[in-house]
Amino acid sequence: MSTTNLFVELIVIGIGAAIALLLLVLAIFGFKLFQLKIALWPILVIPALSLIYIFGIVVDRIADFIFEKFFSTSIRQSIYSHSSRNIYDDRRLALSKQTPITEQLLYARSRLRISRGWSINSILIAFSFVLLMFHRLGNYKNFWGILIFGLIFFVSLSIFCGVAWKMLKYSDYIKTKEYADFLRSRH
Repeated sequence: MSTTNLFVELIVIGIGAAIALLLLVLAIFGFKLFQLKIALWPILVIPALSLIYIFGIVVDRIADFIFEKFFSTSIRQSIYSHSSRNIYDDRRLALSKQTPITEQLLYARSRLRISRGWSINSILIAFSFVLLMFHRLGNYKNFWGILIFGLIFFVSLSIFCGVAWKMLKYSDYIKTKEYADFLRSRH
């Protein structure tokens, strides 16, 4: 996986955290804080992108800790419970070769990271969205409809991303094990 791919992946994850933070700031300080002149926006792109990248790193690490601690072990044990090997040995073997299969495994891992990151981001966005609705938009005509729709949307997105992560993780373990078996059979 190239550095550029990893950078883009962390930007994709960081955008969700930036949205959550923006909603939180709007909830606390209101909309007047962001009434900057249009001419200033291009100047803010590079610092904003840097912050989004940092947010991506932080959310990725937090999501990795949560998902590994609470969900990954049972999936891993379902694939490797009857094997003397472990996923880490198989992954090292599989990733030590530069083949199209290796690239597919790396791409699948990228999708894993994005899914788990957005599972966390969606919950953060839902929380910030609720605060924004109650603190700044409480008198809005369709308040309850928008609030309920937003909550259902972001909580559902979190669940869907979590389910996608679980499916991708299961597939990652199976494919890594199969590819490692294939590589071992050739020696």
